[in-house]
Amino acid sequence: MKSQDSYINEVWHIVIIMGIILIALFIWQYDIKLYGDIFRFLPLYLGFFLLYQRQYKRIIILLIGVCIVVGVTFSMKFSFSFLANHYGGGYITIAQRPINGKFNGFPSGHTAPAFFALGFVINYYSKKWIFLVFALAILIPFSRIFTLWHTPLQVIVGALLGIILGFFITRWLKNFEFLKDNSKK
Repeated sequence: MKSQDSYINEVWHIVIIMGIILIALFIWQYDIKLYGDIFRFLPLYLGFFLLYQRQYKRIIILLIGVCIVVGVTFSMKFSFSFLANHYGGGYITIAQRPINGKFNGFPSGHTAPAFFALGFVINYYSKKWIFLVFALAILIPFSRIFTLWHTPLQVIVGALLGIILGFFITRWLKNFEFLKDNSKK
């Protein structure tokens, strides 16, 4: 049976989660593009949360992982842009942005880091926190599609790249002896 402090803690977590989701929905309603621009920094906000919890080893894992994901994402973007500039865009239309026709849209650089945060959270936290990060991350691809900055394929690949690399990089890094922690989920 749960103690009263544990029960109050659970209720407090649910209130925080619902508050964050309400703020996110307000931003979504106010300006869809702004939502994507704000919540692409989901790993940064997660880092502040980890700092508040004094989870320094997790911060190191988060930083290493996010650098890898952003590096891979932008390497792919620049590669497609280079190919389009030097060989024509006819062969790489998957990278073309709907809004301006430029060939630097594959994969989505807003979606990948947000879904990296989800892959990271899956390794450490309970379902309620996974749900929160999922709820915040899942709206980013839609904001990018609705504002014509990306195609569905570009955001799907960004999301898959982010969550897969996030999950496996985090799982791999947390097994290093100097990065292990004994914190519970």
